[in-house]
Amino acid sequence: MASSGYSAPPPPVFSGEGYSIWSVKMKAYLKAFDLWEVTETGRQPGPLREDPTLAQLKAHSEECAKGFKALSCIHSAVSDVIFTRIMACETAKQAWDRLKEEFHGSESSKQMSVLNLRREFEVLKMKESETLKEYTDRLMSVVNKIRLLGGFHSVHKGRLTHSNMSVAVTKYLWGSKLTKKECVTGMKIISQLKHRNLLQLVGWCHEEGKFLLVYELLPNGSLDSHLFGNRTHLTCDMRYRITHGLASALVYLHEGLEQRLVHGDVKSSNIMLDSNFNAKLCDFGLARFMNQELVRQNAGLAEAEGYMAPEYISTGEANKESDVYGFGLVALEIATGRRVLDPIEDRPEMSLVEWVWDHYRNRTLGLAVDRRLNMDFDEKQMECLMIVGLWCAQPDHGSRPSIRQAIHVLNFDALLPNLPIN
Repeated sequence: MASSGYSAPPPPVFSGEGYSIWSVKMKAYLKAFDLWEVTETGRQPGPLREDPTLAQLKAHSEECAKGFKALSCIHSAVSDVIFTRIMACETAKQAWDRLKEEFHGSESSKQMSVLNLRREFEVLKMKESETLKEYTDRLMSVVNKIRLLGGFHSVHKGRLTHSNMSVAVTKYLWGSKLTKKECVTGMKIISQLKHRNLLQLVGWCHEEGKFLLVYELLPNGSLDSHLFGNRTHLTCDMRYRITHGLASALVYLHEGLEQRLVHGDVKSSNIMLDSNFNAKLCDFGLARFMNQELVRQNAGLAEAEGYMAPEYISTGEANKESDVYGFGLVALEIATGRRVLDPIEDRPEMSLVEWVWDHYRNRTLGLAVDRRLNMDFDEKQMECLMIVGLWCAQPDHGSRPSIRQAIHVLNFDALLPNLPIN
């Protein structure tokens, strides 16, 4: 699992207590060695094509070996007593699911725990005897428990009876520095935006400082659930079309409106996919109208996830250039199948951007393409996708292209840029 000269750290050991913390640490450990996907999904590589090349044979063999490596990792990460519970499991997924079922509770009990914690959070009030910090600490304690159970969601599903349309309902607080009239005007502007690559805002209402936004609910969920989860495998053509759709949506927001808009939070979890796997950008145009404390919290999350442009971090102001930066990172995620901040198994000191830059310098971009494509991809498309991603994700905002320049290259209407090697 480790390259020559690199001694892999031992995995965290689970002895029967603190399963939630151990599972988070173990998941990160498996990701570091590119073993999490096979553990989570149990998916095995497909059959080889006829007359495979040596590179394809090697890649296929490595993919087959991952299942055994992942199971071995889990065996070495539990005590002897716990090992007896999973020794009959033949795959890493079976072992992981067995531990989860026994020590994390069944799904129904987990959902009940989340429900109880949500109720506790909603009724938690500040005591006269406690300070603001003490009250905040109690709130965050409940929030962290909900997060560990995977139940901290602000989106609720529903169905419109008159049209039988599935919808998603989410709640926002409007900004305290803005009047109700200003926020309502802003929402009217957003609700009038129409583009094939923007998620449709079906309706909205407001009451007591809150907006309820009703969006169309798309059957294929978010892009990140396909890139990093166990949902439908995305082909090379799908990935390229999704990237192009995202760029088209940003061109519309940046250049196609009388009152131009900045998204401010471009990332793979904010890109939804329709039944034909076309990209639909969501949460567009909301930042300027919403509660600024929540905007800062979202910005902090974006920074923690690695999507925030350097100048956005230093100034706190989103602009077209920071949207382009986020687009570049998403393009790299789409091409490589890796999250921005996930460690590279043989180069753990590198970020995704640094790793792709390294392949660009060495003219080995083909080796950075998502292995789940099993070498079945258009080299020209994937090279274009990664070079455009690097072009857009440059730390100096003045060196980035406009989103229109990027889409010209994606359309092959312009030449690939010559990026600096250093």
